[in-house]
Amino acid sequence: MATYIVFTRAINVDKRFIKMSDLRKGLSHRGFVAVESHILSGNLRLRSSLRSTAKVEQSVEKAMQELCGFEVRTIVRTPEQLGKISSYGASLLSPLAGDVQRYVTFLKEEPDDELIATMNGWDFAGERAHINGREVYVWLSHLSHKAKAPPAAALHGSAGRTCPKTSRSGAREWAVSVHVRDVESPATGQVPPRQGPP
Repeated sequence: MATYIVFTRAINVDKRFIKMSDLRKGLSHRGFVAVESHILSGNLRLRSSLRSTAKVEQSVEKAMQELCGFEVRTIVRTPEQLGKISSYGASLLSPLAGDVQRYVTFLKEEPDDELIATMNGWDFAGERAHINGREVYVWLSHLSHKAKAPPAAALHGSAGRTCPKTSRSGAREWAVSVHVRDVESPATGQVPPRQGPP
């Protein structure tokens, strides 16, 4: 069995609530092993006989629909993938001066050329972005809730994807963002916390 890290969106906010103990138990009854959760975030670490992150996403989303009674979008990475993401992010020099916060946004699908160009050209004051694979690396020199990056409009217009920033409009979310310092934790066997969107 392989280990997977499952990032979820919109769990235990508003009326979308489920007890983590019920979630862990329900997933265990559906064939997942060693299911761990991080407080009420809905982020999970589990083991499965499924052989790809896409299959794990589909299976977990189906199970969570049954357990929660509402749709839950997930993005899955392996600890090895997160280790490479962390190493790549650490190798990038900040394009902004001063005290800068770094985030990484995980995309559910491969980005198209338009999205890649938009992200790599992102040049708002105090904000820069860089895309590599299915991850968007973001630098912010101000508070994350004031940020425009990753650009919601660009992500929303690319194959129906949106970033967490668009959650206020009720759009379906296809990306999950976490602070870069938390990306390393899955590789060490810990479930990463949920972070606010950049």
